[in-house]
Amino acid sequence: MFQLKSKLIETARPSVRKVLEELISKNVGARTRTEQLGGLDAASASEAQILIDTLYNVSFGERRAIKFFEPYIISFCGHNDDYERKNGLLSQWRAYSGQIGFSVVFNTKALCDVIFKEVEEFAYSACHVGDVIYDGNVDMLQEEFGALLVALEDLYPKVMYEKDPNIMELFLPFVSCTSRFKHRGFFEESEVRAVLSPVSEEWRRRVKNENPEEYEKIADKKIKPVKFRHGFSPYIEIGCAEGERLPIERIIVGPSLVSENTKAKLQAFLELRGLKIEVSISETPLC
Repeated sequence: MFQLKSKLIETARPSVRKVLEELISKNVGARTRTEQLGGLDAASASEAQILIDTLYNVSFGERRAIKFFEPYIISFCGHNDDYERKNGLLSQWRAYSGQIGFSVVFNTKALCDVIFKEVEEFAYSACHVGDVIYDGNVDMLQEEFGALLVALEDLYPKVMYEKDPNIMELFLPFVSCTSRFKHRGFFEESEVRAVLSPVSEEWRRRVKNENPEEYEKIADKKIKPVKFRHGFSPYIEIGCAEGERLPIERIIVGPSLVSENTKAKLQAFLELRGLKIEVSISETPLC
């Protein structure tokens, strides 16, 4: 999330400069402030930095008691190639599967339906599903940042002159960009992310104290700890209502010396659970 900050400041600078040019032509205070900051270019860089820092501070709760955005992210590897869709991506097998690995293939539309149903039932400050934005893809960066830049142009004068400007109108386009940005070295993965941000415990307590009637509308979404690697990581469950199961279409057994045996064990396990899910073995060798 935070690796995007410098890129976002750089992307926002032309928009801030455009607004500043208009302001200094009409407002003596803006002209004086611009001169004090070292001229139009220096002022644009400084104001862009302040604006993006403020967005991060408000959204992620830096130096604040309440966080509006605490994202839980589900990552998927997307494929445009028929062979990869059938057998998985070799780099993913090598990076994540170890000696025995599985690739779980979901029905995309049905999974999105599960996610959006979840958001209807519980209180979330944000939810979006979309392709990851890689920093080497200039066209995608401009396209994805378009809505945010327009909002920045509209909001910037208010930030300069209003005592308490409402920057929450930038919240959704801002968190959509920051939660889907990734280093260009991962471009091969064609990652798709589902990002869900439950209403935080701090925010629920505040609503309960200040507006009990509104609190009744906020269904609790429990955050659960799970032991992972060297410590505990929080997670949330979605689509786990009684009698429901996630829309898994098939499972690919990763390449290994025991793939056939692993496939047979997995099929036996699925049968015991009453799950009719296709199981296949990746044709891709590890070496």
